[in-house]
Amino acid sequence: MYTLPNKPSKPILGQLGDTGDEGVVGVQCPGGPTVCLFHGALKTLQRIRTERETTFKDTLFAVASSSEEPSYSRSCLENLDIFPGVKMKSLFPYQQIGRTGKLTSRKTTHFNELKKVRRNEERSDEFTTLALGMKTACDRTFMKDAPPP
Repeated sequence: MYTLPNKPSKPILGQLGDTGDEGVVGVQCPGGPTVCLFHGALKTLQRIRTERETTFKDTLFAVASSSEEPSYSRSCLENLDIFPGVKMKSLFPYQQIGRTGKLTSRKTTHFNELKKVRRNEERSDEFTTLALGMKTACDRTFMKDAPPP
């Protein structure tokens, strides 16, 4: 995100993976690059959304980003579709984004804050780590580790 010239804000429509459905597949910076999901990342998020009441019913998902531009990251979460009208943000009820306050460039500060939220809710279950990050070199989101299909 730090290499983007400005906040991605223009929704780009296209086909959402193999579904054949149309939705917001990218978010373009005004006069600049477009941020979108790699195919594998989209498929993984679609699977999570489809199976969240079965396979993933006991799995907690969160966003932990040490972005220097939190508004850029939030714009992508708020705009990118997983399915038509289903935004990426809806999969992540817990979010720690940025480098202000208790959050630093070290991602461990984000994970510690997420754990505090869980303790405040008096739940002992842990978050499952799903490495999803922004790769601006090719202006796409990438998936480092994904559950098998």
